[in-house]
Amino acid sequence: MLMSLPPHPPARVLLLTRDLHEVAASQTAMLQHMGKPVRFTSAELVPALQALMHRAESFLAPRPEIIVRRDAFA
Repeated sequence: MLMSLPPHPPARVLLLTRDLHEVAASQTAMLQHMGKPVRFTSAELVPALQALMHRAESFLAPRPEIIVRRDAFA
């Protein structure tokens, strides 16, 4: 949804950060709990998540009309 923000109106974004190894472990546990196949290992998922975070930061960097608050997920 972030990449769908229109180019001009001001916006506020809350960007939560979390250890991506924890995110990968959480996703794996959720899929297992739901009885769904786990298609990616943590070693595969973490770089993909890193790329998504980099893409988000790159999108936000040149957008002064977007106020970004970064908080750690606790």
